Parts: sequence; structure tokens; C-alpha cells
Amino acid sequence: MMIKKIIQMGWNIVELVFVLILLCLAVGIVLGPDQGGSFIHGVSENAMAFVREVPAGIILALSISVGLYWLIKKRA
Repeated sequence: MMIKKIIQMGWNIVELVFVLILLCLAVGIVLGPDQGGSFIHGVSENAMAFVREVPAGIILALSISVGLYWLIKKRA
């Protein structure tokens, strides 16, 4: 029982951090590179550098895998 609560709390934290990164990227896009502040600018630069370094095939495979997982889970 305690392990399930700890695992659920961990996933909640992961989801919160993911949403925070997406929010920073969105604010960086809306405000532009010079107006977002140092934190938002730093998150935006790091995320873009990560996307540039990862090969396109891996991003495509990950997207397809997540999409198939979501589709199968939705039907079950």
C-alpha cells in the first residue's frame, strides 16, 4: 500500500515538472527570446538544445510508441 502511494507521488511530481517545462517553453515562445527572463530563457535553450541533439528517428519512434500505448490503453 505504501509503495503504491510513493509511486503515485513520484509520477505526480514527474507530470508536474513536465507541465512546468511545457509552460516555460510556451511563455518563451509567446514573449520572445529577450523578454522571458533568465529562468524561462534557460529552460527554453536547454530544451531546444536537447531536441537538436536527439536524432529525428528516435523522436519519431518515441512519438509512435507513446501514441500506440495511449490508443491501446484507451480501448482497454
